[in-house]
Amino acid sequence: MTRALSLLIPLLAACGQEFDVHAFEAELEITPEVTDLGVVAAGSTTDFTIQAVHIDGDDVDIQAVEVLNIEGDAFSFVGELPTVEVDAIADLELSFQPQELGYHWAEVTVVSDALEDAITVMVRGQAAEAAASFFPARLDFGPVDLAETAVAEFTLSNDGQVTVQLVGIEFDRPPFRAVSGLPLQVPAGQQVAVQLSFTAADSARTIGTAWLELDVAGIELEPLALVANDCEMGDASLYDADSDGYAACGTDCDDDTATTHPGAEEWYDGVDQDCDGIVDEGTEGYDDDGDGYTELDGDCNDGDAAVYPGAPEDYTNGIDDDCDGAVDSNFADLDNDGYAPEGGDCDDTDPRVNPGQAETADGIDNDCDGVIDEGTTYYDDDGDGVTELAGDCDDTDASTYPGAPELADWSDNDCDGRVDEGTTNADDDHDGYTEVGGDCNDGDATVNPSVLETVGDGIDNDCDGVAQ
Repeated sequence: MTRALSLLIPLLAACGQEFDVHAFEAELEITPEVTDLGVVAAGSTTDFTIQAVHIDGDDVDIQAVEVLNIEGDAFSFVGELPTVEVDAIADLELSFQPQELGYHWAEVTVVSDALEDAITVMVRGQAAEAAASFFPARLDFGPVDLAETAVAEFTLSNDGQVTVQLVGIEFDRPPFRAVSGLPLQVPAGQQVAVQLSFTAADSARTIGTAWLELDVAGIELEPLALVANDCEMGDASLYDADSDGYAACGTDCDDDTATTHPGAEEWYDGVDQDCDGIVDEGTEGYDDDGDGYTELDGDCNDGDAAVYPGAPEDYTNGIDDDCDGAVDSNFADLDNDGYAPEGGDCDDTDPRVNPGQAETADGIDNDCDGVIDEGTTYYDDDGDGVTELAGDCDDTDASTYPGAPELADWSDNDCDGRVDEGTTNADDDHDGYTEVGGDCNDGDATVNPSVLETVGDGIDNDCDGVAQ
């Protein structure tokens, strides 16, 4: 019964009048019946409201808001107890502060002086892990000219189970600032690119730090390092103008030409392609041996300082010292093979014989090394007394020749076309087993590990070491 009605009834009774009085009690509704806060980060605070809606009658006083946590202990009432005036709506403030992962729910009972003095609704939510990271840890803006602005970006990754927002970025140096609009939302399991800019006040190396502010408590990110105009320590690819893999502040002596860098091939063009401080070395236009002549000048051996056009001829070394095209040219070369006796020709009457000749199987010392027919079929190269012409099937192995003892070495030592015959490696009785393979009598095909034992013959037929 309302206060106005309780005062009216005694007054009417005092007047001696009889009335049929119907009390109009106040009515209240609490909405919504179920409040679902969805997924929030564990350790965070989410404030929310439910509403007390006046339906009928006089003002309603909210006397208590009782929270009964059924699952977890995360919901609480944090507001004031209002009076809900006629035809009005009052907010009841609650808070969700989950510390443990998982689902949480509670019953909220609103106690008032309305006709229905206790109304219960449900609130619920899920607490999940929040985690984030960014890459790279050091953001390099590269070379930036005076008053110019460069933009670089890093990737912010949401490694947790709840949506996070990048709500702010704090910088310790004014040349750096954010380009991407904030706040920037990152759904769970996704990543976004965040752009920052740098405006150069001069050409000096500039370093700074940025701190990322997220809307979720409990995520502590390391500071983001920022750098610009740092050729010595920065990302080499940003300071490599010609994209040849070498930066100008390093060892590239011409960062505008991709063919010029350490290790590049040197060309004869008056340019130091390999950045070693020497121009055209190793080319036909460079005097590599320091004798005063290049290959273009006629030096026929630019790796030997004693060989060049006009050099003194050494008539005993078999070399064209003066690059005139003839070896030891001041001595008589009777057979016109390019070598005189003073240059090592051991038979100056035969052009087939000189130090530069290949040895042939002709009974002559063609290359003037004092050995006749070495390396040919006429010569016994391995010294076993037999040449290839005499049947030596491997003239590099002194243990191989016709009639040599056959060895168990998987080679045809006696040159008969068979390998290892008569040794433990060979199946001499052709029964499928060698002595190495367990044949205890390789001269008898009826004796091997696969044969059944014959009782009473006194022979170990199956090679098991027992004769029956």
